[in-house]
Amino acid sequence: MLIIVAIVSLIYLFKDRGIKGIIIAIGVFFIIVLSLPNLLTEAEYTRFSSPDNKEEFVVIERGYGRLYQLSNSRLYMTYLTSINTNDGYKPFSDSAFKLEWEEPNQLIIHYKYDFMSDSLGKEILTKYIE
Repeated sequence: MLIIVAIVSLIYLFKDRGIKGIIIAIGVFFIIVLSLPNLLTEAEYTRFSSPDNKEEFVVIERGYGRLYQLSNSRLYMTYLTSINTNDGYKPFSDSAFKLEWEEPNQLIIHYKYDFMSDSLGKEILTKYIE
């Protein structure tokens, strides 16, 4: 966002069309270079529901994971916690996790930290909104 604001500001400072074109080209180059890692790492999405099916959750994995709770309208998500693994391993897309539901509004996630591991050695405790 900062790059875009800088480009627009520089365009208004200069009157010469050639310089404006160079500024735009350099700005587009930097935007592409900075967003390239996000474009190359494909995100994996894993959805699941609470036992009573009232709450829905999604884990988005990109070499690291983030757990979100979906709103009832499904228009927005609330961030709950991060899921750290070794070397970009994606345990949710690999079905290497177990969910444990506790009252009140508590979720315990057991997952594999490393693809070489045989056990669900990591655990995360998080509260969710009812």
